[in-house]
Amino acid sequence: MRIKLTVSLIITSFISLFSQIVQADKTIPLNSPALTRLQQMTEASEKSNYEIYFSRNTDLADTSVRYRYVNDNGKKYAQLLYLDGVRQEILQRDNIISYFTPHYPPFSIQGSHIIDELPAVLYADWNQLAKYYDFIQGGKDRVADHIAYVIRILPKDDFRYQYVVWLDENSGLLLRSEILDRNGNILDQFKVIDLTLSDHLKQIITPLNSLTLPPILSLEEERVDNKNTHSTTTTSNPTPTFNWTPSWLPKGFIELNHAYLPGQDLQESRLYSDGLFSFSIYVTNKPIPSAFSGIARTGLNTIYTDNVNGHAVTIIGQIPATTARRVVQDIKFKANAKGEEKQ
Repeated sequence: MRIKLTVSLIITSFISLFSQIVQADKTIPLNSPALTRLQQMTEASEKSNYEIYFSRNTDLADTSVRYRYVNDNGKKYAQLLYLDGVRQEILQRDNIISYFTPHYPPFSIQGSHIIDELPAVLYADWNQLAKYYDFIQGGKDRVADHIAYVIRILPKDDFRYQYVVWLDENSGLLLRSEILDRNGNILDQFKVIDLTLSDHLKQIITPLNSLTLPPILSLEEERVDNKNTHSTTTTSNPTPTFNWTPSWLPKGFIELNHAYLPGQDLQESRLYSDGLFSFSIYVTNKPIPSAFSGIARTGLNTIYTDNVNGHAVTIIGQIPATTARRVVQDIKFKANAKGEEKQ
């Protein structure tokens, strides 16, 4: 549970950090109708006041959600409420995201957006992504009784998935998205059932401002920002070494942070993202039995585990199986204490 939770929290905490890192290396592509509409979608998602009811479907589950979002002079407020089963909700008050679920005590983290159940395309830097994806304007369709533009987001290589998005003709908001593999199979679908745009939604501001939010969760991590690391937490457990690194990554994927889970089997991890998809690599200080190695897929995430130089290495993320396998098998370890280089 802790590993799964840590992955989600790290991605939430560092999605805004990614946009800061790429600001220094922007190549502005030629304007196109598809690119313009994608940029308008991101702006509309940030500045509009709206409520959506939507479904999120994978091969693991079908989820029904209500999401309310308000921008009050630059200050963000949001509520994401799961509509089925026991009550679970996520609240945003500016840069604090709070989780309320019966599965663990309430907690808060710092972040710029709620990302649970919401597609990554909502927060993308499209000028940066144009280096690695082509944006293809399709025709029009109808979603939730709204006319929508259809745009395909196609990778320029074979190492990542593709997106298809449907954007409301009037508001520019995202009405539907699908993530497809290279064979066109749908891996993940987001679909709006009802959309309301109204300033009356600002009524959520007063109760959110008056709410006492749960404490901010502290993660044991080191942030990577333009090659400068910033230590944030210390423990009495063994110090992580991070003496390993992947020698190959798909173009555009950059490291966002280091993190570690102390314990008997010290586990170190690195989080990577291209701004649209992300994955984490976990390395422990012991190998695992060969029977536990192999590859699997759960929902959108690929999970691949193998032993590399006496260490169990696991990758979990939104990438094809062939990409995951190559990343793990190309991990290199630095010289050990005796000066012997590990391959």
